[in-house]
Amino acid sequence: MNYYIVSKDGYRLPFSMPGELVIQGEQVSEGYTQKELNEKVFDFTGAQSKYYTGDICQINKNGEIYFIGRSDRQVKIRGFRIELEEIERVAKSINGIQSCHVIVNTNNTKLYLAYIGTIEERKLKELLSAELPDYMIPQHICKYTKFPLSLSGKKQI
Repeated sequence: MNYYIVSKDGYRLPFSMPGELVIQGEQVSEGYTQKELNEKVFDFTGAQSKYYTGDICQINKNGEIYFIGRSDRQVKIRGFRIELEEIERVAKSINGIQSCHVIVNTNNTKLYLAYIGTIEERKLKELLSAELPDYMIPQHICKYTKFPLSLSGKKQI
């Protein structure tokens, strides 16, 4: 099995340069059961399959991998991998939601949903529960009239 770091353009990067971790070899899976995900993360062309992990890492000269973060907003809570955008997509599809943002606390144990809309928090949680598995339901839901912004214009939730 081989592993290496690539740039956003897919070029291999030298040691100590951060980029996406790629795993290549015969041991790489044949893909997810959800085939639409395969196109995003697997490359089955060539002699050996590649898996683009989504992990931003760097490799030192001894071959040790250092995890820096994620290239997407995927988090792991209580053993479950959760795409924060999926929760936002479902919430935005609910009548009465104008805007929303999902975040996770610093130790990856709780989900928070901040939203702007006309629907009440309890009703929103009920509707989310009908569409999402329990582990994806935010533990804290907070309604805003507008999102607070930092001086640079970023959401302060």
